[in-house]
Amino acid sequence: MAKEFAGKSVLITGAASGIGKAAAYRWAEEGAKVCIADMDIPRAEKVAEDIRSKGGDVFATKIDVSSSQDNDRMVAETVERFGKLDIAFLNAGYYGPGTSFDDDDVSAFDRIIAINLRGCFLGIRAVKKSIQSGGAIVVTGSTGGILGLANNPAYSASKHGLIGLIRSAAEPLAAQGVRINAILPGGVNTPLNFGEMVDTYVAPEELKMVGFRAYGESQHIAEVALFLASPRAAFINGAVQVVDGGLTSSFAAVRYEKAD
Repeated sequence: MAKEFAGKSVLITGAASGIGKAAAYRWAEEGAKVCIADMDIPRAEKVAEDIRSKGGDVFATKIDVSSSQDNDRMVAETVERFGKLDIAFLNAGYYGPGTSFDDDDVSAFDRIIAINLRGCFLGIRAVKKSIQSGGAIVVTGSTGGILGLANNPAYSASKHGLIGLIRSAAEPLAAQGVRINAILPGGVNTPLNFGEMVDTYVAPEELKMVGFRAYGESQHIAEVALFLASPRAAFINGAVQVVDGGLTSSFAAVRYEKAD
């Protein structure tokens, strides 16, 4: 059976762990050549080495997604290594220590916005210059982009803004024959949420439904990224796909206080 992404070139940011790592393994399994981009280069190299040991064509590069120069270099390295760029999964993100409207120091706010929102803008801009017609960009957002987060308004604001970037980019990218969409994950078992983890992956058909509002696995999100980048999603463009196990499907059970 032919591999779905045979001959395709894919770059993935935030690929040293979590959702990006799962996507890297899956795209490599499906025949793609993969750029593993991450700030944590030792872990990125380890992922690349493991994929390479399984016969994959892969390399790792260090990137700070908030840097315009790093984004341009990442794309240039991918094109130089693989001859072209077909797919970009702009997945890198940062939750940070949390922010508050009462904080005197806004440096945490600035850092979250720089990575999640500025980084998304710079990534799209860099990819747009080189991506092949017929290609696709997928961006990892968050359900925090459609809901408020009282304990981290900066993160929520950055992910709300990301949706605006995706929708704004859809028309100019379509003129190049390129689609762009976002995934909004709910709770996922990733290092961002749980620290150090041992990742395990299964054949896609063996993925199990999770409990209502329960945590999903990185691979649940990775499979949606692969779908959105594939010809099967050819009619999906400028869209946001919620993937949250039912988290945002209805009001959670709450106790309402009677007004005085």
